[in-house]
Amino acid sequence: MLKKLGSMLLVSMLCTTLVACSDSEEGEKESAENSNNSKIEEVTVSDDETVEEGMVVAVINGKELTGETYNKAYTQTKTLLYEQGQDVKDQEFIKEKALNAMVSQEVLSQDVANKGIEITNQEIDNYITETKTQFDSEEQFEKELEKLNYTIETFRNQVAMQLEQKAYVKKSFNDITVSDEEVEAYYNKLKDKSEDIPKLGDVRDSIKTQLANQQLQDKLNQRIKELKDEAEIEMKI
Repeated sequence: MLKKLGSMLLVSMLCTTLVACSDSEEGEKESAENSNNSKIEEVTVSDDETVEEGMVVAVINGKELTGETYNKAYTQTKTLLYEQGQDVKDQEFIKEKALNAMVSQEVLSQDVANKGIEITNQEIDNYITETKTQFDSEEQFEKELEKLNYTIETFRNQVAMQLEQKAYVKKSFNDITVSDEEVEAYYNKLKDKSEDIPKLGDVRDSIKTQLANQQLQDKLNQRIKELKDEAEIEMKI
């Protein structure tokens, strides 16, 4: 269940590629093996990988981000990288990715607020209720949150942020279209690599969705880059 919850908490990081993914076939193979392994080793974070919770680690447009935020980003980043089959022994690499994720999420959250996007408590409650159905008990759910360095309260805040960003994406990037020609071109590339694939009619919708998601990701990444270029960012660690 840790993998499922960890991935869910990092949906916003995934869709904006805030944490680097491995494009190599070896990385993909290891990730697939991990996904099928029911005895995955639990990801742990040692004391020397974290900082004091009250320590200011970055200032973004005048807003101070503390060690508490960084420690969560670090834990989540390490978990996601592990799920992707990557080596998580390089602490500096994880630190770099965690800081990048933290800053990217903060500038995006500030832009969300500037656009007046708000999420109701009912929407948050519904999301959390749905999440809990993945677990056998309330106790198990809370244990998995603890593994990811979350309390119920901080998890609720993360959910609110995630739902706000989802609404932001829907509002900001509603002009995405995928043509039949693009779908067919993508399908032909797949067919060139292997003839053992379903007929186009059977996979047309899934390909169209995949291409639309890629467009969305590219647009969101570009917007985050613009926000970071415009922001006043001071790193403290």
